[in-house]
Amino acid sequence: MAAWSRQAVLSLYRTLLRQGRRLRFTDRDFYLATIRREFRKNKQLEQLEDKERQLEKGQAFLHSKLGGCIKSQVRWQALGSARERRMTTV
Repeated sequence: MAAWSRQAVLSLYRTLLRQGRRLRFTDRDFYLATIRREFRKNKQLEQLEDKERQLEKGQAFLHSKLGGCIKSQVRWQALGSARERRMTTV
């Protein structure tokens, strides 16, 4: 389990907000509002296990780079379309 601390939570929060500024294929306002809402909701947690579980979920979300996956998927779709066009025009 992730070791919960106020510093770890604030670091995760700042990092997620910073990552939100670099999104391309996701609504930035929706992303930032969702991050803020989740952190406010979980601020009320009292059990250490619950706090650690939420911290792990946040870190997993950060490392999943969901916005990057969407960007990569669109890029691969565009490359695939270009290859198909080249093959059909030859």
